[in-house]
Amino acid sequence: MSTRKPKGVREQREAGARGRKRGTSKTSGKSAAAAELAAEAWELRVAGATIRQIADQLGRGRSTIHDALVRELEALKAETLDEASRWRTTNAARLERMLLAAWPVATRNPPDLEAQKQVRANIQELNKMFGVHAPIALSGADGQPLQPAVIYLPANGRGDDA
Repeated sequence: MSTRKPKGVREQREAGARGRKRGTSKTSGKSAAAAELAAEAWELRVAGATIRQIADQLGRGRSTIHDALVRELEALKAETLDEASRWRTTNAARLERMLLAAWPVATRNPPDLEAQKQVRANIQELNKMFGVHAPIALSGADGQPLQPAVIYLPANGRGDDA
């Protein structure tokens, strides 16, 4: 049997806070209040209120409201990107399944032209979905975008306009 006394509240907090800032737990009261503030501010912003109006209504500073809205937008962006990624993965699996079914029919002898059209359409859709043919941004050695060069060519081709 242990004779050690249970830790006090402060000691428990300090032991649990090692390796992270205090008050940053997602279940902390501060985080819950910040999330509630962000949700309220977001609802008001979507309804058309300005940051100043939201700050006045919620009794907070404009920079506090601005920061809460930025955090809310970043969370929404991450959530949206995650959902788009899941949707892309699901649709790619569907197209690949259709491609697997149409491939043997499209490649048999004699080939089925309708199946070949379906195979081509599926491949094109997969390429679009994953940006296979997306333009590539070119940059110079310094990482800056390339600037177009203008070269003057005289009409007579000899290097003079005579």
